[in-house]
Amino acid sequence: LCTILRQRGDLEECAEIMKTYMAVLKRYQQQTEGCGVAAQVDCCEGLTFRANLIRCNLGVQLGDKEMAMTAFHDVVKYEKKEKAAGRYTDDSCPDLDGMLECFFGHRDYDRIDDDDIFNALTFMDKECNKDGPQLKPRECGYYNCDKKEQMSGDFNLCSKCHKQPYCGKECQVRDWKIHKLLCCGKNKTDIEDDTLLMIME
Repeated sequence: LCTILRQRGDLEECAEIMKTYMAVLKRYQQQTEGCGVAAQVDCCEGLTFRANLIRCNLGVQLGDKEMAMTAFHDVVKYEKKEKAAGRYTDDSCPDLDGMLECFFGHRDYDRIDDDDIFNALTFMDKECNKDGPQLKPRECGYYNCDKKEQMSGDFNLCSKCHKQPYCGKECQVRDWKIHKLLCCGKNKTDIEDDTLLMIME
């Protein structure tokens, strides 16, 4: 949920939910500490890593250097530990450690000022998000409805093409006259624009 909110640009709401998430995670960490069950420890460390990735990105987007840098150092520490153990693959996991090496030419972050790291993270964030939030709420596919999703995934998609979103069954039924012409691999180039306009009227 935090990732979805952050990617949609709902940063304040993400920060609020993140507080709850971190409180739950802290409780899990306390329960895991000294338990001696390797799978539980690995799970807890993995969840903490994911939370720190979100906190790092959120801190950068909010301009909160302290949040971003605390999370960044925890992320890099986890990445280095997992790489040393041979459990971390660059293909399946984010790699802040490797990405920032491109900026600084090495991975010794103790020799780099946190301001410089934060500036590099901010630059990367701006480059990745220059077109706005990554997840934009979808609009209902029925042309005569102006509803938008509150959360990404609120609307169901057409069960045939799995592309056209609808706020509800009523709009989907109303839009079927038009959508059936475009659904399931049919494309607009096969249909005259005049035909679509006649149906819409």
